[in-house]
Amino acid sequence: MKSRFKKEERYTQLLDVAFEMVKEQGTDALTLISLAKKAGVTKPITYNHFSTRQMLLYSLFRRCDNELSSQMNNLIKTQSNNLRSAIAVYISSYINCLETNGKVYDDIVSALKAYPEYSGIESDIRDYFCEVIKKTLSPFMLSNGKHLTTLMQISIFSITEYLGAFLQETTENKHVLIDEAIEIIFKICN
Repeated sequence: MKSRFKKEERYTQLLDVAFEMVKEQGTDALTLISLAKKAGVTKPITYNHFSTRQMLLYSLFRRCDNELSSQMNNLIKTQSNNLRSAIAVYISSYINCLETNGKVYDDIVSALKAYPEYSGIESDIRDYFCEVIKKTLSPFMLSNGKHLTTLMQISIFSITEYLGAFLQETTENKHVLIDEAIEIIFKICN
């Protein structure tokens, strides 16, 4: 007999299954019906949680961003006592997430772009990560009497995003490039 999940547990389980489906088969294979079949639930359950495929894709997208943000926050609390170490945690977390889930994330973003209301999703991503950068680095800057401006946030995000893309296609030493990015961002913040 199948165990019954609470609504939040079922939602999490469905997102886990959907993520694995995208990872293994791509976004074209992901529908509410295929998700129900793969998760071993009835179609109404998937429709109850995600009324449309678009909502399912958006939920996966947000989950990826929120997991990265949560991971960064936890690492900042335990491993950062100054601006340089906070920058290192931010970049390392972002790059590690990209290495682990980058293709799936990119596939989800590409699928969302097919919907007119998500045509500007890159701006949403930039804005989201600028807010993460602000929350991550501002406490360390304010203690030095500095303010993290919007342009500084965009610059930091751009460096990190392009570093991540570059690392996927280069044979250069990852750690050297990350260290260099940390120094550049540290200079931006000072």
